[in-house]
Amino acid sequence: MKKAYNEYKRLLAETDKVMEAWESDIENEELEKAFDNSYKAYYKAFENLIKAIVKETNGKISEEIARLMITNSKFEQLMEMI
Repeated sequence: MKKAYNEYKRLLAETDKVMEAWESDIENEELEKAFDNSYKAYYKAFENLIKAIVKETNGKISEEIARLMITNSKFEQLMEMI
């Protein structure tokens, strides 16, 4: 689960950087494409982290709850403790 979290966190930061670049030059099609690709990778990592949480807890935490956990501001603190 920690590996999935680290990948999610890395891709989130990368996507934020690409989005900032694109927002500063919204007409740039290359930046738009870079953002789309980055977001797809981030979302895949998000889904993988959800599955990792469900698997690690033997299904005691559902995908819906895992999704809510990840988007909670305290989730990063929890993951840093693990």
